[in-house]
Formats: sequence, structure tokens, C-alpha cells
Amino acid sequence: MALDLARKGGDRGVEFWCQWAMGATEGLIGNTAQMSERIDEARRLADEIGSPFLQFQTVELTVQLAYARGDWDEGIAIGSAAIETARSLGQMMILPRLLVWVSLMHLHRSDIEIAGKLTREAWEASGADRALAEAGYIDVHTVVPAHIGRAAYHMALNEWDDAIRIAEAGLAIADRTGYVFWALHYILPIIGEASIHSRDLVRAKEINQRMRKDAEVVGHPLGLAWADAGDAVITWFEGGSEVGAVSLRKGAESFETIPLTYEAARMRRQLAGRLAEIGDREGALEELRHVHEVFTRLGARHE
Repeated sequence: MALDLARKGGDRGVEFWCQWAMGATEGLIGNTAQMSERIDEARRLADEIGSPFLQFQTVELTVQLAYARGDWDEGIAIGSAAIETARSLGQMMILPRLLVWVSLMHLHRSDIEIAGKLTREAWEASGADRALAEAGYIDVHTVVPAHIGRAAYHMALNEWDDAIRIAEAGLAIADRTGYVFWALHYILPIIGEASIHSRDLVRAKEINQRMRKDAEVVGHPLGLAWADAGDAVITWFEGGSEVGAVSLRKGAESFETIPLTYEAARMRRQLAGRLAEIGDREGALEELRHVHEVFTRLGARHE
């Protein structure tokens, strides 16, 4: 409605922010094709307006899209340049998020030291310590991503308890402010995965049930994909390899539909293991060849 009114009124600035907001929302829920269209339209409007500032605002969405599609070289290059620009211009609203989105690609490439520096800077720049103390003003849109970054960092170090502690602190902020999208965007998946790694399947099930319920209420494809993935791994632990293989394939396909390239390949790596366990050697090898190619392209050395 706002976009229609902006067009009728000839207000290109409002039109830009409508496209930007819808692009950001599409990214949060996993509609990457629509997100890409919104980014392109926002860029076109920024060009017409002749505003470098507005062009800069589209970079964050571009980095997130590059992460999802597996274009990590591009995402890191664009994101790193944008981080330097944000620092020099004092753009503290966007800087923490840029730091976190770029850090995730470094984490998955096992560039732990780089990711550690980026996530610590995001934590400090966002004022996350104030959020933990519940003192003063906080910006949920910078503070929750800062929690995502630090929790993901601890996940990469196999520090499950620390990952859960920080992610649950971020979840409390998201819940307190009513931003269910931020809860579904990495926070709940991190808690669920860390719980599985620490073999707390009761907690993992609780998180997965919440993910599915919240995602269904707000129509959140990405949240449902995460729930499918969580169900798949839990099913494997509880129901044996054959049932787990069926669930893991469904979870991988859910991520591929979005697409979330890295997460889909991780699921297929697990699928290969289950196929091997049930005697489907050729099926396992086929999956492994595919995921090896994906991880090589991404530079995901640990995987």
C-alpha cells in the first residue's frame, strides 16, 4: 500500500524504502528470488535519485543474498568493502549486521580468527552488553544479529553451552520486543543445533516445535526449512538410519528450495552417512561427490 501511494505521489525516496523493506523481509523469510527483484528495483531507484547513501543501504541485502546462494567470494568482497565504508561514515545502524553477515561466511570457511574479530566488533558496536543488562535504549535490529554472530562463533569452536547461552539471550530480546522474525532467523536454529550436539534431545525437540509453530503462524518458509532440518536429525538419532535418510533428504530439499546452499549441502553430507549405513553405497557416493563439489566452491574446508 505504501509503495502504491509513493508511486502515485511521485515520492521516489519513499518508493525506495518500500522496496528496501520488502526486500529485507523477503530475505528474512527465505524468499530469495523475490528478495533479488526488490534489491534490483531499490538499486534502480537509488540511481534515479542519484543517492550514494541509498545505494549503500542495498549492500547489506546483497551480502545476505550472496550468502544464501553460495556466492561467498562475492559476498565477502562486497561486505568487507561496505564494512570499511560504514566504519568511516559512522553508520552504526548497519555496521553490526554487515560484520555478522560477513563473519558467517568466514566461520564456515574456518577463518576463525577473522570471524572472531568481526563478531566482537559487532557486539561492541551494537551495544549488546547494555541489552544483557536491560539498561538504556537498544536497537533490536543490531543487537540480535550481534548475538547471532557470537553464538555462531562459539558453535564453530564446538562450545555448545556458550552458543546456547548467547543465543538464548538474543532470543529473550527478540521475544521481549515481539520480533518473531529475528527469533526464527538463526537464533532458534543455533539453539536447536547446539542442543543436538550436546545430546539434549528434549531441548532440541522443544525448540523445533516452537520453530515450526511460529513459522506456520507468520508464513515463514525459512523457519519451516529449519524445522524440517531439525526434525530430520532428531529422527535419525531416534529412529535409525533408514527413517533418518528419508527425513534428511526432505530437510535438504527444503533448504535447496530457498536456496540456502551451505545448509542444504550440510544436510546432504549427513544423508550420505545414513545411506552408507543402510547399504546404499552408490547413493552415498553420489551425495558425497555433490557436497564435495559444493563445499569446494564455497571454500568450506571443515565440511
